[in-house]
Formats: sequence, C-alpha cells, structure tokens
Amino acid sequence: MRVSQGPYPVNPYRWHSVVETPNNFTTGTTDTRLGVMELDQVAVAKPATTLETLAAKHSLLGRVYLDWSKYPVVEDLGPASELYPGMDLSPQERAAHVVRFRDLRFDYNVWGFSGRGSRALSGEAWVDGDRQVIRQSFGGVVQR
Repeated sequence: MRVSQGPYPVNPYRWHSVVETPNNFTTGTTDTRLGVMELDQVAVAKPATTLETLAAKHSLLGRVYLDWSKYPVVEDLGPASELYPGMDLSPQERAAHVVRFRDLRFDYNVWGFSGRGSRALSGEAWVDGDRQVIRQSFGGVVQR
C-alpha cells in the first residue's frame, strides 16, 4: 500500500524502511550507497481492534498520537497486573488493560539508539472495565 524510508540518526547512507500491506507492516534497512533494501524476516501484524484499543484511541493521548504517527501500531497488551507484576497498583489499575501506542518509523536499534522496546516515542493508556482511560503515559512518563 505504501513505503516510507528515513535515515538513521548516525549514518545518512543507511535508512530505516517501513512497508505497509493490507494486513501487516514489514520493516527493514536500505543501504543507499549499494542500492540494497533488506526487509526483516518477521512482519508486524496489524493488531485487532478491541473495546480497550477503541477507548484508548479516543483519549487525549490517543488522539494526539494518532494525529502525529504515520505508521501507528496500537495493541492491547492485557491486564496491568500481568505486565507490571511488581508494581504497587490499586485494584482498578490491576484490572485495567494496557494499550500501547508505537510508531514503526522509530522501531529500530542502531549504535546506542534503542528503538525496539524503547519507550522514547511510545505511549500507554490504561483502560478500566468501564472503558475509561485511568492512566496515560508518554515516553514512560505518566501524563497528568
């Protein structure tokens, strides 16, 4: 459907690539000196929409993130109690589903810059049983 590329921060000849198809995204690297594009072996499936992801998308964080993001992946990661077992959570927080927002343009690792698994440009919305967002964070920092 579409392809985007952007240079890595430390090497203008190596570019991070994102390819979108109807069902998934594939990322990879392009070497502009050699004219070679190598795609990752594992595609990122477009996550299913759930009631929790819908609620998160309609939150302030969700609206702003989706307005900014070019290749958003919004996924329901499950209950906070399972994702953060050592965290001191209220009963409402323990049962809340954590919805993660990330943009595949920045989902890479390169020479000290950690994109994959990084919270730098990602967000979380915690959605309770009433489909209300009770907690939001961006870059690992809780938003008030």
